[in-house]
Amino acid sequence: MKAVLVPMLPGQGLSLAKGEIIGFTDADCIPASDWIERGVANLQRVPNCGLIAGKIELFSLTRLGQQRWNFMRALKAFPQKEYIEKYNYGATANVWTFRSVIDNVGVFDATLKSGGDREWGQRVFAAGYSQVYADDVGVAHPARHSLGELYKKVVSKCGWIYDEEAKRLFT
Repeated sequence: MKAVLVPMLPGQGLSLAKGEIIGFTDADCIPASDWIERGVANLQRVPNCGLIAGKIELFSLTRLGQQRWNFMRALKAFPQKEYIEKYNYGATANVWTFRSVIDNVGVFDATLKSGGDREWGQRVFAAGYSQVYADDVGVAHPARHSLGELYKKVVSKCGWIYDEEAKRLFT
């Protein structure tokens, strides 16, 4: 099977995707050489599967970034297994699903500042689909290489938490 990765604007990919199976990763991630085969195989082997969340391993782009990489790793940057088991979602740096699931539960909420993968994954779970962590479906994700990037991520996450609390309190 041959795959072609084409960069596109956020949100544009789903509207252009033609297949019955959809794999998500970030533009800066490096999928394993067998990522597609393993993602598809895992998705197809699970009855009523809504999503497969694969392993996300951090790596440092620079020697200077090694210290920050260790810090991020200590924070469990992408604990996909925990996300699935405790929170019913997978970080879309490495997620697989069926087009029919997206058609059933809808696309990602574009109004969210952050946490769209969590909100979508929880809709998948609420619709009764199975969700599985697959350790053999891997991507490498670069660690944030500056404290500024780490700060932006924290601010984004705080914005998501604020939005979630506002929804809970005012709806």
